[in-house]
Amino acid sequence: MIGLYDIHCHILPGLDDGARTTEESIDLLKMEYRQGVRHIIFTPHFRQGMFEATKEDIERAFLNAKKNAEKIAGDLNVYLGCEFYVDSHIIENLENRKKFFLANSNYALIEFRIDVSEDEVRNVVCNMLSYNWIPVLAHVERYNCIRKNMSFLIDLSELGAKISVNAGSIMGKNGIIVKKFCNKLIKNRLLDLIGSDAHGQKTRKPNLDLCASYLEKKYGVFYTKKLMIKNPQIITEGRLNSNEEK
Repeated sequence: MIGLYDIHCHILPGLDDGARTTEESIDLLKMEYRQGVRHIIFTPHFRQGMFEATKEDIERAFLNAKKNAEKIAGDLNVYLGCEFYVDSHIIENLENRKKFFLANSNYALIEFRIDVSEDEVRNVVCNMLSYNWIPVLAHVERYNCIRKNMSFLIDLSELGAKISVNAGSIMGKNGIIVKKFCNKLIKNRLLDLIGSDAHGQKTRKPNLDLCASYLEKKYGVFYTKKLMIKNPQIITEGRLNSNEEK
């Protein structure tokens, strides 16, 4: 499928635990393009005490990657974002780095620790929404409190949070339990977005083409396009869709 979006990846080089070099970054861009991806939001980690690239370093890496993307193909569009780790300073960090919301939108990609509680997730989501920021929950399949309580996930979705999973999880790369959970999300129309969460060429490599093929066979072309093209397009075009049907 041509025209796919990758809303979550670590392809900018030298900023986190993703691509290490410019050469690897270019190879990953080429890999994504061959897989039918035409829109990529770069989301380097920001986590205090671990991944703290400066704004200037991130912007410099992005401009270089944008030039490299243009050399690969004229229709390979790239955008800047960030994956924010939730800690006690999350609202302050989001405020200070609003320029790194997804594709310069009101959507911010956030990740929690695996053993986060329901109360913590709900508080962060509600706090972000009070600022008119839309939380995009990265790889929700990792969080025990969400995976074990579908009604809680429904509550988060109804509040206005956007639910995302990693493509590999949908295909069973992280075990049958996680795969069943992801498919349950899809069947119940609770999933909003899918990212590759790509980190390198050998481990955690881009896989959105395989995911799209899997979804097409299981759920049809229309719904696959909704998850992997139409929904992320809303973000890159800066539209809010809290009332749009999933």
